[in-house]
Amino acid sequence: MLEAVTHGEVDRDEFVTISETAAETGGSTMYLQDGSEWQIQDLFSAMALASANDATVALAEHLAGSEAAFVDRMNKKAEELGLSTHANFVNSHGLPLDGRGTESTLTAEDTALLGFYLLQHFPEVVELTKQPFFSLSFTNERFINTNQLLEREDDWNEDGEWPDDSFLMEVGMQEWMVENRLYESGRICIYWYRRT
Repeated sequence: MLEAVTHGEVDRDEFVTISETAAETGGSTMYLQDGSEWQIQDLFSAMALASANDATVALAEHLAGSEAAFVDRMNKKAEELGLSTHANFVNSHGLPLDGRGTESTLTAEDTALLGFYLLQHFPEVVELTKQPFFSLSFTNERFINTNQLLEREDDWNEDGEWPDDSFLMEVGMQEWMVENRLYESGRICIYWYRRT
């Protein structure tokens, strides 16, 4: 989407009519209504900060005519960037396809390479995505950024380690899995940051 804005394919203030398909997309959503109109900048914020799958589908459809056509563009871009042979997108939002067990796949290295491409070509995305809250152009209502790593910024020491891992023994397995995922995600970010 950022490339499309940069190359003049679309404008941030342009309106998108929400399709029934986008409105019915599950997972994390902004509860978009079929037939409603949203500006691209609001849909992008909802996608980037609230992980809104319905906004993601609406943007994909608007940009490429259909989500399937957008997914083709995603896969071509993955090939252009030299991602691994495991890199394969099946939809724009990343949820498994209903009942088919098919899902998009990326290696950790693919994800890091995509992240660095994003930062190299669109560094302004950092200012957007580090906001703990965001508002839409038509309302003062605030929405929460779902990136839990933002909450952990002060928990990292200079070596990129948790100051004290003992807390893992004190919590239930489910909470530990969430924390461990955040911990490992943070470690990957630090590793790749140090390589640049």
